[in-house]
Amino acid sequence: MKYIWLTLVLLSCRDFNYKDQPVVFSSESLELSQLQKAYSFLSKEDFDLKLKSSLERPLMFFRSFTNTYYADTKVPAQIPLALCLGDAHPENFGFILFKDRTDYVFNDLDEAGACPIALDALRYFTSLRMMGLSQRETSRYTRYYISKLTKPSNPPRLPANLREDLDKKRKKNLSKYTEASQFKSHEDFDELGQQEKAELLAVIKSNLSHLKVFDMTSVKKESGGSAGLVRYWLLIEDQNNVKDILELKPRVTAATSFSTDEPADYSVIQLAKEIWGELPLHFGEIELRESKYQIRSRSKDDINLTKLNDQEFDIVLKLQLWLMAKHHRQELESVPEQASRWLDFNTELIFKRYNQAYSDLKSQFN
Repeated sequence: MKYIWLTLVLLSCRDFNYKDQPVVFSSESLELSQLQKAYSFLSKEDFDLKLKSSLERPLMFFRSFTNTYYADTKVPAQIPLALCLGDAHPENFGFILFKDRTDYVFNDLDEAGACPIALDALRYFTSLRMMGLSQRETSRYTRYYISKLTKPSNPPRLPANLREDLDKKRKKNLSKYTEASQFKSHEDFDELGQQEKAELLAVIKSNLSHLKVFDMTSVKKESGGSAGLVRYWLLIEDQNNVKDILELKPRVTAATSFSTDEPADYSVIQLAKEIWGELPLHFGEIELRESKYQIRSRSKDDINLTKLNDQEFDIVLKLQLWLMAKHHRQELESVPEQASRWLDFNTELIFKRYNQAYSDLKSQFN
């Protein structure tokens, strides 16, 4: 179903005064207690590790507390619910291997789900501000995004030097983490007990019988939105005798669910088909001890944004915005040009809120 998105918001404002429709926050300022509340499922030790790693830089802080963003930020009621990417920011795009090709896509479905669709775009543009782009620079990209919503076109083409060879990445991973068909010792790895191994192997065999499993280990991530959650890595070989490392990543309640009381439960398979159109290689979902895990190959890569020149950086961001607009366009019937002004105004409100919280917590804990 398509919606008339910000037209409804803007037409409700006299003379299209975008300042009459600001986002609304749940409190005057963003406090530590709000971060803790949205991540109450983490132990104190795991939350403290998550907080510490998040204070490495402003964008990491914003990335790390996605639940808080959706619980804390309310947009005008006229903006409809639709399938949102969830955690749209420049570091959540990358290369994924599909059956017969490598594509550059939005690559993290953890927080995808139903939300007021404007929150998706606001999260991306706030991320640009948190990573250091000026208000004027960010405004250029909101206008570009709106133009791609209203005037579909071919995507920007990545220069050849920015395209990644995922087979090379696969071999690099194998060399770095494995030896003689086993995982090497590593500070991030925890050896599994025999019972845990047996349970995991039984589930893998019943769901991925075409794969041969050589070894498995567990990994705890300390940074980003999924910090504090234990993952499993599997060393496998497929029917073509190609070895790879698969990751089993725990599925938790998507951050987008904090934005609405209306239930909309998507499986990771549904999300992948809706957002990518098809499933990547070795992609799926399994259940282990009543918890769901996303299966994906570790043979994936992204573009290091810090190493790009200005022209390359511009092309990459425009491609990301083209991809986001392509997804959002499926839900939108009409978006006026003035919508970019609404996005600019509210992006700045969110940026100032999170930047202040980052500075306060940085002073408090460092």
